[in-house]
Amino acid sequence: MTTADDDHLSIVGASQQVPVGLWHRASERPAHWPEGTTLAALHPGGQPFPAVTRLHRTAPNNVSVTDASGAIRTYRAAVFTAQSCMLLSRISCDEDLFPIDH
Repeated sequence: MTTADDDHLSIVGASQQVPVGLWHRASERPAHWPEGTTLAALHPGGQPFPAVTRLHRTAPNNVSVTDASGAIRTYRAAVFTAQSCMLLSRISCDEDLFPIDH
């Protein structure tokens, strides 16, 4: 047994504060954008893109991301931060994007 039910901490204002804070907080020393740039400022209208529905490789060595609206954006790299079960069950994903031991 664990003590997860007894020894947890509550976040006043709910845990949604974490992604919202990251979205609106400016980096102290951004490498590629002017000082004061936020993630919100990098997106049209300050809104996040819809949910990812597909990740696939495109030439030359890019990753294309399809979202729930059907829009496709291509990047040199992509970082997926959700649980791996989401990647395996909810997102169409090229097998070669997984590590060999998945």
